[in-house]
Amino acid sequence: MTGLVFFAVCAAGGLGAVARYLLDSALTRLFRSPAWPVGIFAVNLVGSCAAGAAAASLTGNEVPLISTGFLGGFTTFSTLMVSVVQMLSTRRIALAVSYLAATAIFCGAGAWVFYLLSG
Repeated sequence: MTGLVFFAVCAAGGLGAVARYLLDSALTRLFRSPAWPVGIFAVNLVGSCAAGAAAASLTGNEVPLISTGFLGGFTTFSTLMVSVVQMLSTRRIALAVSYLAATAIFCGAGAWVFYLLSG
């Protein structure tokens, strides 16, 4: 990886993080659902679908730029885990399990479907 590609991946990651924040904030305000983190769920779903499409159609320097950079900054495993831990700590076990399962199922399926559609 050249220095230029490295810095481009870093910049793309920053842009992805900004996009995540904006989408999460907008959806959280729109749906006003403190129990179910709608914004982060949507971010991870969109990012997973885009990652599936990217895996099927990108080559060369595009892969780290889009997949590792932008989509790596856009999606968030850590925020997903913090939400689950918060639900568990307030004894909302069923909500935590359903949120975690829904994220795994829908994001995994989304990545797979978009991989197939883009291949």
